[in-house]
Amino acid sequence: AGKWEVAREAFEEMRESGLEADTGLYNTLITAFSRTARWQAALAMVAKMSKEDVPRDSRTFVAAMRACQVAGRHAQAVKLGRAAERAGTPLMDASVMELLIKSHEYLGDWEEALSVLDRVSSGSLGGAPLYGLV
Repeated sequence: AGKWEVAREAFEEMRESGLEADTGLYNTLITAFSRTARWQAALAMVAKMSKEDVPRDSRTFVAAMRACQVAGRHAQAVKLGRAAERAGTPLMDASVMELLIKSHEYLGDWEEALSVLDRVSSGSLGGAPLYGLV
């Protein structure tokens, strides 16, 4: 079995034993999916976190966006980045914004990539820590 399969099995065994999954555990599983381009599984975990009221953080969005990008699913990465942007601080950080800009770049949507960069430069993202991007 691949590492992502082992991670998923461990996650499910833990859940079946009655232990609650926290943000860190979900993020670990989503990261395993991102390393193998399993974008649908990553998105399913993000949705499951929302359904189960498990807080999502910037690492959640970064890992899921990377899964989408590795699989060439840049439109899905943009949707995730926009969701993080709508949620605001603390979900928006430089890594999320960088992936959002790159996804627009891959889609050839330079105007939107520049618009994201303008929002970063103007500070209109609710004071999120965006060091290194501007």
